[in-house]
Amino acid sequence: MKLVRLSLGALLLLCGLNAHAQIYKWVDENGNTQYTSQPPAALAKSEKKLNIKVRPAAKTDQPSSVAKNLADERTVFDERWKKKKEDKKKQKVAAAAKSKKCFHAQGRLKTYRDTARLTVPNGKGGIQYVDDKLRQKKIAAANKDIATYCG
Repeated sequence: MKLVRLSLGALLLLCGLNAHAQIYKWVDENGNTQYTSQPPAALAKSEKKLNIKVRPAAKTDQPSSVAKNLADERTVFDERWKKKKEDKKKQKVAAAAKSKKCFHAQGRLKTYRDTARLTVPNGKGGIQYVDDKLRQKKIAAANKDIATYCG
């Protein structure tokens, strides 16, 4: 493992040497401008030695405008993503509630259609028998709920 680290360090040092290499600009016999790290051949028409200095990266305490824009975009993206997740959750809850109401409406319809002698609470602590008029009213209400929640 130490050998790998040592090799990697040596490789990085060698790469760093190329950053300070001399660059030559010259025009060949065909009139083409050439840039090389080696001095030109004797056939070159003109030769110019370029002094290119690598500027160290600026160290600032404040983030650059690009980084700030990226951070702002990330914030906007996170907010949209959070809202989208919340909307999906609300849709799931609403769909579950609608499904439950549909199920209950279908059960009420089946009860009012299939039960011959049906009793319901009368609101005074007692019960009353469902007559045909009340049965038809409850069946219509159940059909309306089914149309609303099951369709």
